[in-house]
Amino acid sequence: MALEFIRQSAQSGNQEALTELGHIYETGGIRDFRTGKIHKLTNVRIEKARELFKEAADQDCRLAQNYLGCLFFNHDKDFMSAIKHFKQAAQGGKCAQAFNNLGICYEVGLEEYNLTNNVSSNDVSEGPQQLHRDINKAADLYLQAAHQSYVPAMVNLATLLFKSAKKLQTIDIWRQEAQTRVT
Repeated sequence: MALEFIRQSAQSGNQEALTELGHIYETGGIRDFRTGKIHKLTNVRIEKARELFKEAADQDCRLAQNYLGCLFFNHDKDFMSAIKHFKQAAQGGKCAQAFNNLGICYEVGLEEYNLTNNVSSNDVSEGPQQLHRDINKAADLYLQAAHQSYVPAMVNLATLLFKSAKKLQTIDIWRQEAQTRVT
């Protein structure tokens, strides 16, 4: 019944309904945020999800633009298109998920992502697939999302800061050992 209501609303062009219906087609259902389980409502249909996200994004729906970026990133391995959509979603400063997703891209860097996920150049679309790792940019993007009370970005920022502090602590220990050996 809920799915039919969302479909009817989406057919009238409602961008929130288009986005929600696209998300339902991407995942096959609706996630119960208490348990994390997906309540299956339909079969996964990535191309239908893409079509609905695109229609909502064309109406300037930032969340749909972000989800479109997620499809390019996760399903197509077209990282530069994904980043383009994340950046468009982040314009205006209101899509915390887009800032978080961009932060992830900058924290990892696409060269590193390709290596750790066994993505070869044959697996990605034509064109440059590079985004150099930039921890400072990642932290700034996470912070922008955290300012919008987006909890995953808060966790990502805390983790990034912890890893950076740990790395600095290790460098200090090495520096101290080097000074001890020299003197």
